[in-house]
Amino acid sequence: MIMQEQHYEDDTRSILINDLVPDGNSLPTNVCFLGQKFKKLLKKQLKLINEELEMKVDVQETMNIIFEKEQQLELGSMYQWSLFDVERTIVVIDKTRLFVKGKYFWVYSTGILKCLE
Repeated sequence: MIMQEQHYEDDTRSILINDLVPDGNSLPTNVCFLGQKFKKLLKKQLKLINEELEMKVDVQETMNIIFEKEQQLELGSMYQWSLFDVERTIVVIDKTRLFVKGKYFWVYSTGILKCLE
């Protein structure tokens, strides 16, 4: 079975990451589908975030956010993601430059933070 990634499609233009509008954004996916490399990065980042915030947060869902140009989104940093009246805090797990159909894109793997307290 091939799992295709689903996207927000036309609603993508209404998504904001702080003040940035992405060129693409996958729907949230359960963290169990995250590769081992990214799980290790996420674990380290969550430890630092929990220490910084002095509260317990976790990631149960992830999203890929796509831009044509590299953005100033720092690995391990938190940002506000919004679509209409839905707001979430995300953490950037990793970024990758991809070549698709003759064009380069920057893909940011993000985790959706959830407060456990």
